[in-house]
Amino acid sequence: MLEWELWQLILVGSVCLFAGLVDAIAGGGGLLTVPMYIGIGLNPQQTLGTNKMASTIGTSIAVLRYLRTVKLHGRIALALAFCGFLGGAAGAALSDLQTRLSMLIFLLVLVPVIFALQPIQDARARRPRTSEQGIFTSWRTLLGCLSVAFVIGAYDGFFGPGTGTLLILGFILLGDWGYRDAAIYGRLVNLCSNLGALTVFGWRGSIIFSVVTVAVAGSVIGNWLGSGLAIKNAESIIRPAFRFVLALLLLQAAYEVWNYYF
Repeated sequence: MLEWELWQLILVGSVCLFAGLVDAIAGGGGLLTVPMYIGIGLNPQQTLGTNKMASTIGTSIAVLRYLRTVKLHGRIALALAFCGFLGGAAGAALSDLQTRLSMLIFLLVLVPVIFALQPIQDARARRPRTSEQGIFTSWRTLLGCLSVAFVIGAYDGFFGPGTGTLLILGFILLGDWGYRDAAIYGRLVNLCSNLGALTVFGWRGSIIFSVVTVAVAGSVIGNWLGSGLAIKNAESIIRPAFRFVLALLLLQAAYEVWNYYF
């Protein structure tokens, strides 16, 4: 039975609040919470399970706030949510050290490529939309975004940090969306991939309930604040937050690969 000191609980709540704020805007809150959980003594499976529960509840708050403000395309949103859920469950079921290590090495290559593609991404995100909601204009973009939802959802299940950021990138490049649409649909998919992974981790008994209550409280407050900022001033907030999270993702991947090999 794990026992916690007051400073540890304050740390958990504070980090989860800030992570939830960042997550609601540009994704990547797990880059902050995963090292924190490990630092207070949770093992990798407990870390992933506890993080998924707090993230799921916090993300649901951001999604509900987005849904009150923005009208989503119902059938497409359900299809994306379903793919995200399946991906999250599959990734969690397959999670192991070797898989995560392979993904870290992959990220070391992917993130610099993403930075190099920023001018193209920005141009596509700012392109005038051909529909009121600024979403799919062809079956190709629909299939591309469904694939993004499943693949990144699977990544979320077995590792996770940076999921929301990668969803935003995929939806902009393959779905031809603006930053605001990409962030909103990305939150929805991230919520469902979290639910899929949480189902698996909960079945394994990997959730530490003695700390998750504080983590949930921080995550809920952070997601509420972050979603409000994104709704009011989407592009000017999401773009720099997106780049900040990408930089964190690159640094974390490099750090963990270095520790594993050296």
